[in-house]
Amino acid sequence: MKQGSAPERIGRYEIIGPLAAGGMAEILLARLAGAHGFERVVALKRVLPHLARDESFVRMFIDEARIVSELRHPNVVQVLELGQHDGELFMAMEYLEGEPLSGLLRRMRIRKTSLPRALAAYVVAESAAGLHAAHELKSPDGTSRELVHRDVSPQNIFITYDGQVKVIDFGIAKAADRVTRTQTGQLKGKQAYMSPEQTHLGPLDRRSDVFSLGVVLWEVSVGRRLFDRGTLLDTLQAIRSCDVPTPSSLVASYPPGLEGIVMETLAEHPAARPATALELRSKLLEEARTLGLSPDPRDALGTFMREHFEDRIAVKAAMIRSVRDGVNVPVVAPAEVDLSAELSPVDSHVRDTASFEAARRGVSATTARVPELHGPAPWHRSVWLRVGVGLLVAVGAFATLLLVLTDESGDASPEAGSLPNAAVLPADAVPAPNPSSAAPGAPDDIDLLAVPDPGPGAVAIVGETVAVDVVTTPEGAEVLVDGEVQGLTPVTLDLTRGSGAVAIELRRDGYVDETEIVDTDRDVRLRVTLRRAPRAPTKRRRAVRMRNRPSPAMSSDPPPFGRLD
Repeated sequence: MKQGSAPERIGRYEIIGPLAAGGMAEILLARLAGAHGFERVVALKRVLPHLARDESFVRMFIDEARIVSELRHPNVVQVLELGQHDGELFMAMEYLEGEPLSGLLRRMRIRKTSLPRALAAYVVAESAAGLHAAHELKSPDGTSRELVHRDVSPQNIFITYDGQVKVIDFGIAKAADRVTRTQTGQLKGKQAYMSPEQTHLGPLDRRSDVFSLGVVLWEVSVGRRLFDRGTLLDTLQAIRSCDVPTPSSLVASYPPGLEGIVMETLAEHPAARPATALELRSKLLEEARTLGLSPDPRDALGTFMREHFEDRIAVKAAMIRSVRDGVNVPVVAPAEVDLSAELSPVDSHVRDTASFEAARRGVSATTARVPELHGPAPWHRSVWLRVGVGLLVAVGAFATLLLVLTDESGDASPEAGSLPNAAVLPADAVPAPNPSSAAPGAPDDIDLLAVPDPGPGAVAIVGETVAVDVVTTPEGAEVLVDGEVQGLTPVTLDLTRGSGAVAIELRRDGYVDETEIVDTDRDVRLRVTLRRAPRAPTKRRRAVRMRNRPSPAMSSDPPPFGRLD
């Protein structure tokens, strides 16, 4: 905003600037001014303008506000108000001064430090407390809402500078009585933190969130990504096979007690995991005390945060002072920082743990000795497993083809027209989750892609087709399959049944290209919200940015905020 211009408002809130934007909504920094000089800084969440007229997204937004407003727990972000302004819904939430766990992980990677494992266990334990409160949420008549967060990840675990841990973003949480249900056959959530049953589109209960917490715990205590494989399909395959290397195979000094908790939490079948997030919390706190957890862990965590984010704390403190004093705010600190830094994936050919161990001990990585791995490296086992499975599938397919081509006397029938128009293909080598271990309920849905698993014994009929309905918001996106244009959305694709995973590309001018993966074992409705491509700054905007450029001492901070368009 320019000096002297009328402030933009949403309802009774004065908008200061943008904090973050996602696929469906944006987060804005705002000020609430009341009588007798009362001031309150809040975070406003509102549906993106191009989705504000989409009834399904509006209903999902109302769901989140309704669910989270009922939660009153110190480890869950507090919703203050659900309102409407010029036909657009918004949600006012408490503004938290701190960083998401994902930001802390990136900052530690840059500084070559690591979170003490006692504190890592404490962070996940506090997150478990917030999730347990959500899982236990009841309706006014006392019945359980059967709430599942479904998007537990480092991005949605927030740590304040004084050491509080809060679970945020219930935007795709599933409750048994929720108002809106999105299309069956689509995945919601960050793929690398999903549970196996979530990737199988099976029914979910609280133990799915427990598994996701296990992924977070593994990564924050080991210093690597667990299931991320670079491509969406490989990531989902890694989760479905539950290929989890023990932490001690990567970090020789990893505590055995903590490893036992991690591996139990990451069990493939829900029945083998801790039954509740509260049970996981209890185990983690007991182990954290064994590892030397401070008598005041919140203070210890706050100290760690302040040591790592002194620059951000100074910028945010100045920003909040300006907001409360009613003066122009030249710089709004964004929600995420250090975006170029990322943890290394565990599925790499290099298993060098020198950097992580050296950082943990505070010595130079060049002089650190690589700890001896316990047993064969997991990637070796993974490669040989894939080779073996591939050979078995190939042999099975060849044997099946011979059976189809051979008559009762054992003679081949090479004559034209004698082949059947269908062949039975071998079942998927990855087993589906045990249905008896999942809670009853409607099939779940995911946001980005549809990769349902046919499960053991499934039969694919070659020669028949499946219908894939592709719908985008906005419409008119170009749809490509194998590089060939199939039409503009909305469009229905006819794909050969049983032909495996198919990549569907979506392109539209002014929007980011998207690639979705669908499986061809059944009809699928694919609904995708396109993200606007970043706009190049105009000459006028560049001039404004030059005038508001921060001093050299703050050159590492984000660019100043320009008026919302």
